Amino acid sequence: SGKALTEDQIATEINNISDEMARSLMPELDKFSKSGETAVATLQRLSGEFSALTGSARLLFGMSSDEAKNFINQFGFGDRTSFIDKISGADNLMALTSGSLITQNN
Repeated sequence: SGKALTEDQIATEINNISDEMARSLMPELDKFSKSGETAVATLQRLSGEFSALTGSARLLFGMSSDEAKNFINQFGFGDRTSFIDKISGADNLMALTSGSLITQNN
């Protein structure tokens, strides 16, 4: 229309495009989103949860990266998120598992 977009409008459009890209990568993404999460935020959270769970599996069970990934991939996204929520978040899981190793080594 010949009108310049504001920075907020540009940011909104970029977010909308990013969300559509995330949904195209994982069409069922919306069913795993938490209240108020964008598709990109959901994808980032699920990725962070996976990283925390595989990292913890490596630390606690002495698994290789591939073994930990294969182990965690046995569980669905909903199961992973439920576990992470029960342990008060991915950061808490990593702190707990890292701390347990420090305690065991002392």
